[in-house]
Amino acid sequence: MFLHSYKYSDGDKGIGWVISEFTFNKNNLFVGLSGSGKSRALNSLWNVGNFVSTNTFRDGIWGIRFEIDGCMYVWSLHSEIQADEQVIVSEKLTLSKDGDPEQILFARTKDDFIFNDSSLPKLPKNSTGIFLLKDEVLIKPVHAGFGRILRRNFFGSDLEEACRVGKVHHESLNKDNYKQLADSLMAGIIALNPRLFLLNKFDKDKFDAVKGEFKSIFSFIEDIIFVNPPYVFADSANIQVLAIKEKGIDAPIMLHDLSSGMQKVLLIITDLITLPSNWVYIIDEYENSLGLNAINFLPEFLDTYGQNSQFIITSHHPYLINNMPVSDWLIFSRSGSNVSVKSGKDLVEKYKESKQEAFIQLLNDPLYLGV
Repeated sequence: MFLHSYKYSDGDKGIGWVISEFTFNKNNLFVGLSGSGKSRALNSLWNVGNFVSTNTFRDGIWGIRFEIDGCMYVWSLHSEIQADEQVIVSEKLTLSKDGDPEQILFARTKDDFIFNDSSLPKLPKNSTGIFLLKDEVLIKPVHAGFGRILRRNFFGSDLEEACRVGKVHHESLNKDNYKQLADSLMAGIIALNPRLFLLNKFDKDKFDAVKGEFKSIFSFIEDIIFVNPPYVFADSANIQVLAIKEKGIDAPIMLHDLSSGMQKVLLIITDLITLPSNWVYIIDEYENSLGLNAINFLPEFLDTYGQNSQFIITSHHPYLINNMPVSDWLIFSRSGSNVSVKSGKDLVEKYKESKQEAFIQLLNDPLYLGV
């Protein structure tokens, strides 16, 4: 999955949020004043991805252009709640490949559903066509593509949930089974502790890469080890618990007792080193609760480990903004409920003659200020 363009609105009643169409890069840094619409855009994208992959109803109007395995798709969706009933008002998915004319894979209204030039019988009107047709050869890669969007945010109990001790089924401890499940396991489907336990057991090179990168950021760390837990999970494999050995301290520190900043960095490092190809990885305000040493690593880390996926990051931190190419910025501004998004590529020539840091120029730019 590679996102090319995106637009969204809350509905067609003339009220609510409207996010103007914008184009994605491979690496995307969302910047803008607080309340400019960055998180709104991420939430709407994440919500529609869930709508497709888990069939959780969302109302709104979306337009998305994306690429999967060299095929370009355009998907439009309008869903709303009518008289307390969830209804898809209209939906359309098209495909173009190798310069061939655009092909309509399916199109629907409240009353009609045409798939592959054939009219379908009445289907649930609160499920996307991509979900309903997910087992069809033409639609299957699209449904799978929307399942390759992974979001990390660190609000409320999200980080605690991601770093829980967790458990795995006995079957996962079989090497052949692990190989078959590796992509889904390593894409954040299970908690960090069992992921790293399985990585250490079956993919030592990647585990050592995680450990090496983590130690390079926190120089006081001597080793990452696994210790036996004081409890056993019912109906699951009795995996060990990850712990940190600090220099000069005898007692290891369990994963769930680490600072939130260390947990966050370890989670992001593990995600990026193990992320399968062609995923979309989203981080919302990643710098919260992190010291400078834990912020500095990300731009170079993306260059090293992020070659085969697409990244979307929101940030207000000067270091991160300065060290991401201006061409990778997407600048958000808002007038009322209308959100405009401008590409940083428009600022490259404007900024390059100045000796000021890019972040300082951004703070004073009309695009950023919305004036």
